[in-house]
Amino acid sequence: MNEQPRICGGCRQPLSISKSSLDCTFRHCGFPFLLSGHAIPCCVSYHTMCIRVGPPFRTRQLKNRGLYFPNISEWPNFICEGCTVRAMVDRELHSREDYYLMVLERMRILDIAHHWAPSTHLQYQGKLRYLRTFEQRFPGLSILRPQSLRRPPSGVDIAIMWAEESYSLRPGRHDSPVSFGTIRSLRSALSQYETVRAIQSGIPTRLDQQKRLIYQDCRATDQAPHTLFTSGLSSRIGTETKPAVALLMRHILAMDAHCLLQYRQASTQEGHRL
Repeated sequence: MNEQPRICGGCRQPLSISKSSLDCTFRHCGFPFLLSGHAIPCCVSYHTMCIRVGPPFRTRQLKNRGLYFPNISEWPNFICEGCTVRAMVDRELHSREDYYLMVLERMRILDIAHHWAPSTHLQYQGKLRYLRTFEQRFPGLSILRPQSLRRPPSGVDIAIMWAEESYSLRPGRHDSPVSFGTIRSLRSALSQYETVRAIQSGIPTRLDQQKRLIYQDCRATDQAPHTLFTSGLSSRIGTETKPAVALLMRHILAMDAHCLLQYRQASTQEGHRL
């Protein structure tokens, strides 16, 4: 049976050999849901330049860079937004909320791809093409080996990134776009929550030099709960041998009166300066 022609999921035109394109890993086979059933094959392929977004997403880069996928041909395990969302919600899609998650997932795909600068993509794609040619020259050698996936990833990290993408669409002060620092604080708040949850679970954890939580067995005094306790204790008690004492208003008035009296009693300019 002949395979149906590949149609771009963006422009809805047949995929051209002259243009870079990407096929979803689950295009033909679908994947199993966790509870029950099997996702239907998505049949999704894209011209790379057709994977793009528009308003309300925005970019500070020139020529709207960041809002469209880099022009690359080698990308392991491309997974379309429909398959990722279906794996996360563990069912087929049918609501407006599902469509909104697909929009967030497409923006997440683009943000990850633009971790690397365009010049880096350009340089690396040439090297990857060489490796692909080398494989073809020597049958049996396998260098560029995509991971064999049973189903799309569906970890909580994807939901967190979706929440950040959604938060980026909120208006900031005076209806200006929300800043990255504001979005970053959302991650910091969740990091605090996850840290407390982890240390209360009883699993051995520690904080590295960058204050990242590491799940690792270690000495009791090096574990994350004790590190956080020590930091809070030192902040409350203080590390000064003679801690500063807050001045009351009567202390301030007495000092002002003493300095004013000395100024009036001084008979020279040098005395006034002192």
